[in-house]
Amino acid sequence: IRHAASEHFDFVAVPLAAEGGQGNGVDFTPAVESQLSLDSATWATSVVGFVSDGLDPDGAPGGAAEAEARRACLETELRWASHLGLRGVLLPVPESGSLNCSCP
Repeated sequence: IRHAASEHFDFVAVPLAAEGGQGNGVDFTPAVESQLSLDSATWATSVVGFVSDGLDPDGAPGGAAEAEARRACLETELRWASHLGLRGVLLPVPESGSLNCSCP
């Protein structure tokens, strides 16, 4: 974070889930070992999280069950971001042709 600040960046972006750590509830593995890795002011002002790729519930090719699983994983990651008090969260771009996407 200090290096990013010295280079005049406003924030750093970090993954919310560890690699292969996507999951719902207790199956979720955060990318950071503890929210105590940084103080709360730093989480709130200098860090933006990004959710795992492939968590667009509307783009689930496996039907309703897969869409629900993706939604639950997305919700878990967003709850973790909220717990950390992050400044913002980057979401995956909805897949083209998603049912609930109002994008062209």
